[in-house]
Amino acid sequence: MSLELILNAVGLLFNIIGSIILALSLSKFLSALHSAVSAHDLALTKTYMPGTQIIFTGLDKIIKKGSKSGSARTAIGLIILIIGFILQFVSIVITIPKK
Repeated sequence: MSLELILNAVGLLFNIIGSIILALSLSKFLSALHSAVSAHDLALTKTYMPGTQIIFTGLDKIIKKGSKSGSARTAIGLIILIIGFILQFVSIVITIPKK
């Protein structure tokens, strides 16, 4: 097996792993953000009804928890994606015929 194929395959594997890590880390943040937006939407809907008052507390904590848990994994996922991109780029550069 040639060096180009090995670099390309390893780069592809790194890209897949990095994408999965990014998807998992961002899903926690997006679900926390979705719950906060849904609660805000419910509060806006209920303000049009007279005599109804809804108070939500702790939404800022939910969003902070979602963003904290995903920040380290997001950085790791991005680093793995960048390494995979570099490996595949080197593989392409190696396969270009030299004149």
